[in-house]
Amino acid sequence: MCFHGWGRYWAQLASTLVLLTYVAVAPRAAVAAAYHVNPTDASAADTSSGTETAPWKTISRAASAKELQPGDTVVIHSGVYREHVDIKVSGQPGRPITFTAAPGASVVLKGSELVRGRWKKLAEQMDRKEPYPNAFTGVWRIVLGDARG
Repeated sequence: MCFHGWGRYWAQLASTLVLLTYVAVAPRAAVAAAYHVNPTDASAADTSSGTETAPWKTISRAASAKELQPGDTVVIHSGVYREHVDIKVSGQPGRPITFTAAPGASVVLKGSELVRGRWKKLAEQMDRKEPYPNAFTGVWRIVLGDARG
């Protein structure tokens, strides 16, 4: 190899070292985590860690979980969820926080509660028709995203 070839060799070696250094110290993309909500699991509690073996009991807990990071997924297992859910967590563009049903799961989210035991109507208003039991005003009103369109 002639003397002029060594300059090209050193330039390639320097480029390779710079690339290897960048790869070694470049920040790695955060690995997305999966959290679980499973009210039928005996170990489920909103004080749990949200793992598959220690799931959260309610979707509401997941909706306000400070543990969630952009790109994470909340896996919701089968059940009837009688709760109000107000999602207070957010991802980033291209890395949303995803709420999804577990594979094969049947997830029903209701804003109503079951009334158990004896109860009685407090007032008889013959001129007013009683609404559908457990109905709430505006229960079907859903707002997603920016409504200024």
